Parts: sequence; structure tokens; C-alpha cells
Amino acid sequence: MQIEFPNFQKDLYSIHIRAKIFRFYSVFLDSYFFSFLDKLSLLKNRFVFILQ
Repeated sequence: MQIEFPNFQKDLYSIHIRAKIFRFYSVFLDSYFFSFLDKLSLLKNRFVFILQ
């Protein structure tokens, strides 16, 4: 059985890059999602205020 180290190294590198991209996107999506949630809660509070 032969182990090909360059291929393994390349896989590790691609996984590393993918993890970096995923982390960047998750941070971006988290901030976007939380701002969206904030807007939603503000709207909900406004509706409750109008209904009262």
C-alpha cells in the first residue's frame, strides 16, 4: 500500500481554505442574521405598541 503525501497535503490545504471561507461566511451571516432579528424585534415591538 502506497501513501501519497502530496495529495494528502493538498487535501489538508483545501480543507483549511474551506474552513477559512466558511468561518468568514458564518461571521458575516451571523452579523447579518442578528441585525435582521433586531429589526424584526423592533417591528414586533412597534406593532405591539400600535395595538395597545
